[in-house]
Amino acid sequence: NRGANITVLGQTIPIFQASPPNFLNTVVPSNGAFQFAFSNFQNSSFTVLSTTNLSMPLPDWTVIGTASNIAPNLFEFTDPNPATDPQRYYRVRSL
Repeated sequence: NRGANITVLGQTIPIFQASPPNFLNTVVPSNGAFQFAFSNFQNSSFTVLSTTNLSMPLPDWTVIGTASNIAPNLFEFTDPNPATDPQRYYRVRSL
């Protein structure tokens, strides 16, 4: 993470830029779900979005859930319904 301070009307406001997640692996469990894991800072929260059209503008992607913090700096997300689409793209967004 990178941080800085901005002063507006005499008040200092801290701002931070989160680093992108580091994807570790993907798994397709026997139940047909799609699962992936990534690392990032523990105090972060992540929403997972998906689309079937990679050229779709980001505001039109669908929020499909949140990633779980399963260990220090380790997150995991499972999509139980990936087989409903012939192709599906995922994006992770920090909150």
